[in-house]
Amino acid sequence: QFRSSILRGESYVGKLVSGSFGAPEHLSFWLVGHNGHPDQSDKKKNLVRLVDDATQETIAEAFPPRSDIATVVRWDLSKWKGRTVHLECMDQDSGDAYAWIGIGRFDFPPLMSDSSPSLLRAGLELIEACHPDSMIGQLRALAEQRSLDDSSRCEVIESWAKLRGDNERSRLALVMRSFQPQPESVKRLVATLNDETMGTLGIDFIKQIATKQPFDEQRRLAILLAGQRESIPWLLQGLREGWFSAEVLREPKVLQGTVSLTDSPDREYVQSLAESLPALDQKLEELSIRIVTSLGQIKAGEVENHVANGASLFQKNCATCHQLGGQGATIGPQLDGAIVRSPSRLLEDVLMPDRNVDHAFRTTTLLIDDGSVRVGLLRNETRESLELVEANGQVVRIDPESIAERRPDQRSLMPSGLQESIGETGLTDLFMFLLSKRTLPLKP
Repeated sequence: QFRSSILRGESYVGKLVSGSFGAPEHLSFWLVGHNGHPDQSDKKKNLVRLVDDATQETIAEAFPPRSDIATVVRWDLSKWKGRTVHLECMDQDSGDAYAWIGIGRFDFPPLMSDSSPSLLRAGLELIEACHPDSMIGQLRALAEQRSLDDSSRCEVIESWAKLRGDNERSRLALVMRSFQPQPESVKRLVATLNDETMGTLGIDFIKQIATKQPFDEQRRLAILLAGQRESIPWLLQGLREGWFSAEVLREPKVLQGTVSLTDSPDREYVQSLAESLPALDQKLEELSIRIVTSLGQIKAGEVENHVANGASLFQKNCATCHQLGGQGATIGPQLDGAIVRSPSRLLEDVLMPDRNVDHAFRTTTLLIDDGSVRVGLLRNETRESLELVEANGQVVRIDPESIAERRPDQRSLMPSGLQESIGETGLTDLFMFLLSKRTLPLKP
């Protein structure tokens, strides 16, 4: 039996996530589908991957054969046998043709098709259609049962909230089950069922997810949020504070949904942000894919040399502004927390520094009354002076009365073009060094 995204239409984007299980020594399955028109290069957006629950690292991945005829995929997982993992099948291509993926015929019983989730969905859809008020209490009791997995509990809460007209909670439950929440987040959601509001749960969860996801997953999350008026404030706050890249506004569903469901001045803010987006750089996207591939191909005996070279590159190119493990400056974000992100997201942050900029690290442009222009991060502003940290790490003190105009920007202080100065091999080594620091003691 196969499960395929084509049943929801070619332009559908989404993710199918299995429950957690212990990794077997070997795993095989059949994969079918496409990654763009056959005459074009492989987009590598649709894929299936095995993820370590503890580290969220990708252990193995495979891409569809770009064919309507399924092929078998075999993974040797002996190195990870027994580790707690889960499987993700992702359709991230919103194109209108050759944009789907299908998976099935697993040789591992826990991943074989099970009718219970579909039966639950069918039952919930029937309840929603009939809208019996008498079922509200029973659905809440069902959501509180620990025998259900987290995804099913979120699905029950989604239906429960719909019956009550609670669109905000319903949308959050949908988002949670679409992004495999941590058990603690689901417990917090269940705990709010007796409350009129969810407090900060919604915005806390969106921030947690958005700040860790690579761009394609950010876009998928933004599409979900833009589809419901009650969840758009989460998206707007994320755009303003840098959890979401402004690039998500290139997606028509995000821009149109946000503009049509918001009032002024939010509408004007979103439109202005969309109009200010720079031209796309497809070459950087392709470079990112190549480096992620290279990281997975480095042999164990070669790691030490790559890490050593990467450490040298970090000191020369990054430590001026970034601190890692207690070493380096603190002009830009500290990296101890950032390195736990996926390699794809880390690469986005380095190659495209303006894509995901936290509010605290957005630059400001100052026009001085002598006609000069200064760009940097504002620090320590008082009535008598302010400090501006420029891209070279130098701190400039400026008299506030000399500022003729002040303009906040959406850009990062971090210069782009690192790939030009250290090359593709250098970038691979730099990321091997960063990833190696995940296993070393970090400064408290």
